[in-house]
Amino acid sequence: MKFSSLLAKTSCALALFFGCSAAWAQQPGYRMVYNNDGTDMLGNYWFNNRPLTVADLDSCVSLVAATGATTYQMCSGSDLMTYESSFARFIGDDVNGTLRCGDNTAAFNANNLFYRNYVHLKKEGADMIRHSLQKAKEKGMETMVTYRMNDLHFADTTSRCPIHYPEFWLQHPQYWVGDTLQGYHSFYALDFSHPEVRQHRMNLIKEQLLKYADVMDGYELDFMRFFVYFPTYKGQYHCEEMTELVRQVRHLADSVGALHHKRLLLSARVGPTLYINRQKGLDIRKWLQEGLLDFISIGTHWRGDPQMAASSMRDSLSADLRIPLYASIDDGGYKPREFWSHGQLRGMAAYLYYQKADGLYLFNAYFGDWNNAGQQLKLAAGGQVCRIRTPEVYHEMASPESLRKRNKVFCLSDSVNQYEVRHNTPLPLHLTGTRPEQSASICIADPVEKDKPQEIILFFRTSKAADLKVQVNGKDVVCRKPDYPALYDRLIGLSPQQYEYAFVLPAKAVRQGDNVISFRTAEPCDVDVIRLEVALKYGPVSRNGYF
Repeated sequence: MKFSSLLAKTSCALALFFGCSAAWAQQPGYRMVYNNDGTDMLGNYWFNNRPLTVADLDSCVSLVAATGATTYQMCSGSDLMTYESSFARFIGDDVNGTLRCGDNTAAFNANNLFYRNYVHLKKEGADMIRHSLQKAKEKGMETMVTYRMNDLHFADTTSRCPIHYPEFWLQHPQYWVGDTLQGYHSFYALDFSHPEVRQHRMNLIKEQLLKYADVMDGYELDFMRFFVYFPTYKGQYHCEEMTELVRQVRHLADSVGALHHKRLLLSARVGPTLYINRQKGLDIRKWLQEGLLDFISIGTHWRGDPQMAASSMRDSLSADLRIPLYASIDDGGYKPREFWSHGQLRGMAAYLYYQKADGLYLFNAYFGDWNNAGQQLKLAAGGQVCRIRTPEVYHEMASPESLRKRNKVFCLSDSVNQYEVRHNTPLPLHLTGTRPEQSASICIADPVEKDKPQEIILFFRTSKAADLKVQVNGKDVVCRKPDYPALYDRLIGLSPQQYEYAFVLPAKAVRQGDNVISFRTAEPCDVDVIRLEVALKYGPVSRNGYF
């Protein structure tokens, strides 16, 4: 669908969003937050990497507006910035040719592209953050700057590509965490136990608040990029230092907001449980008790948890939670670049609403593949599944009402540990001769008793072919569909020894809420159940949406 057609269709979609979904959209505290990481825009990836123009910025914001997002965030960076800073270098700036990458011209050019596009915009008299936020305001969206508290994308001396290295980080290796246990590049993360590190962060935060207060409604501290602030097991002993940092930001936001005769909102994106946040040095309960935040978002690092327990976080905070709680949908799927499909995205959104999240937070929701393909969909073999992200599919996710009777896939994570954040999943299930039966619970958010799907399909993947007896909520599953794994693109990412199964479930076997899927080996063997999905088909994909 071309963008002009999308805008025409969007007027109808917005009527849906503000019509039958009006009750939900007008709930106190409802938001659908869109986080633009800045580099995606600076690279102009939505327009085939051509030199970035103000018109391209406008088009990007318009595409986001078509999702129904209420809140538009622009990322300012972390130690390499997406704006002109007095405390850190602009991302991709080679400092007049002095920062190169030896013979690795591809790495240099990819990074220097960000700076070259900054120069293009500057010639047009535009600052990317300021212009994008102004445009978002014109589109009726709330505007925020989001700041990555400890980004580790470029913190790796082994790349031998100095254009990647932030100066403060490079000049102070004594401030590195020095711990490889927590994840990708965790050794190189800045250690916030050092006052100098916290002051460096405060310098940048203050600069951004002063620079953009007139065009933003709020500011976000993104602690999930990246979720490393202290050596392993040490964070819980530094909660007070981190709370003091948040206090200082709250005071700054209030002071700067007063200069502009408004209140600047302050939010934080953090981990999905109180326990893991405290282990990282973040005392969320204390922040809420002191009224430091206006809303909070929970999420993972990158690979999204399709059944992130937002209700458990809400219940843990109990009476201390007097502000909205949002949950993020991240783009990373089972494998790093195995992106979630439309059906999975709808299932994740429906699940989070069922978990009583006040709204959604969209992270890495990029439209480059779709836009660069002439705004046309690319379907997987079989014609039932689409993994190309579009504004339209996110618009469907804007409320429970707009998701009603849309085709969905509810799934469990295949077990991911990102910076010590473990997904809410029992997988993998290990069946052996001594433990021949295992079960997993998967939540189906839709009221299937009332909105009866035409077909309910169970997909599961095993470490090898095996003769398994399957039950759902105690009822035998026998209607196997050997052609469905290929038809519904469930063979993606399949390793040579693995096997994918599909069964149609009896309609009365499934219920809204938790459903217990049990597996039993017919003969002694060792086999793992490594993926588990339930697809709800309400109608043909042309009418009810791609899976």
